[in-house]
Amino acid sequence: MLITVTAPKKGLGQTTTAINIAAMIAKYLKIEGKDDKVILLDINKYCKDIEYYLCDTTATRGLDDFCNLYKSKLLNKDTFQSCIKSINPYIDIMATNDYYELDKSSAEALLEYSMMAYSFTVLDAIGASNIPTVSEPFYEKSDIIVVVINQIKSVMQLIYEKHIYIKYKDKVVFVLNKNIDNTETGVMEYSLKIIKKELRALGYENEIFPLNFDIEVVNGSNFGSILGLVMGEIKEKRNYTTQLKQLVKYILSNDKVYYALIKDEQGQRESIKNLFLKSFTKNKE
Repeated sequence: MLITVTAPKKGLGQTTTAINIAAMIAKYLKIEGKDDKVILLDINKYCKDIEYYLCDTTATRGLDDFCNLYKSKLLNKDTFQSCIKSINPYIDIMATNDYYELDKSSAEALLEYSMMAYSFTVLDAIGASNIPTVSEPFYEKSDIIVVVINQIKSVMQLIYEKHIYIKYKDKVVFVLNKNIDNTETGVMEYSLKIIKKELRALGYENEIFPLNFDIEVVNGSNFGSILGLVMGEIKEKRNYTTQLKQLVKYILSNDKVYYALIKDEQGQRESIKNLFLKSFTKNKE
């Protein structure tokens, strides 16, 4: 399954969202005792945040190694693994490129090899307002495109004016990152309800998932413990992880093989009908 995470511009939290989606899927695999793994691919050369957050050494493996093998016609299943860095038993990563550029053929080869080797590929893509053509091959092959937005109107205006994701609207789900409903000083007027209404008017019918602001996401990003927020046991009941779980359940429900990983709070497998009913009810509120 290919899950592409992107945003209308940089700085909206798409990388932390991509990491946490991968971590939540990995947690499901761990609980089920599966041998499957998630690979987190970073094709966002303008930020390189996955390398920053998840690599404990500057000696990383990544897209430059892959592109070199591809251009030299030395790429195969074994050499592909030489481009990968394992960060835990359930998650591998491929750092972004510094030198070689991905073209359409190398992008397609990257997806082919990653999807042969891994059950789940989570892709941190270049923001759509930067160089949309770079991400185009990945959008085309994606099962789900997660678009990260916030409650700043200028960000939403990029979607309204450019219609950058409308071509793939059937695959797109929106994540309202750092969502705030109200604070001690007032109520957020540009709310989830209003944003949802405006996106519906543009033709986006899929779900919109809030991820409320959580200081632990910031702390984890700053101090190299971002995976602990999701994969750790102590913070399981945080509102952020509960919302993230709903997002990942929705993503998994789009895969005929892995929707069986989805369970309710009592540990029972959830039917797709019940899952969609819960999502529909929750997002109507």
